[in-house]
Amino acid sequence: GRPGADHGLPSRRPQLAAWQRRVKKAHVFTAGKKRMKSGSLRSPINMSKRMIIKIGTKVLSKADGRIEEAILESLVAQIVDLRKGGAEVVLLTSGAVSCGRGLLKILNEEETVADKQVFAAVGQIRLMETYAKLFQKYEYACAQVLVTKEDFRDGEHSENMDRCFLNLLQRNVIPIVNENDVVAIQ
Repeated sequence: GRPGADHGLPSRRPQLAAWQRRVKKAHVFTAGKKRMKSGSLRSPINMSKRMIIKIGTKVLSKADGRIEEAILESLVAQIVDLRKGGAEVVLLTSGAVSCGRGLLKILNEEETVADKQVFAAVGQIRLMETYAKLFQKYEYACAQVLVTKEDFRDGEHSENMDRCFLNLLQRNVIPIVNENDVVAIQ
């Protein structure tokens, strides 16, 4: 992919704000490559019992789309520390399209919606495999929660999502949320 390009995907900022409202009283922290020094996510833990940590495509991907595993490993270690400190953590991730692009080694300037859907479908599996492997090192389970904008519009869907997140958090499972780009890409 092109560094700094948005690849035609919708902005995640509205979803991030929506998740902050959904996961009541949560503080949002955005992880960045430049802020990956030890303790970067740990310092604000005394402020919040429940938090959302956003990891964007540029943080978790190399320029060629492959996963930056050393960065993710550091983030996972910090998330585990937060969890052990009593914080409830929801991880909001991006990167499925970029990861799929890197796995398939297709770098087109003119990507179609179909291309992006294929990249998302392939990349989502690798992304979750990586998260699962890294959390397993610390004996934590993680869960994939794929959402679309439509999931925020319906009261019944919202209640189901609330119950899902509460049940995952109560069972000490790290929810990993990503937009379902396979069906959400426009």
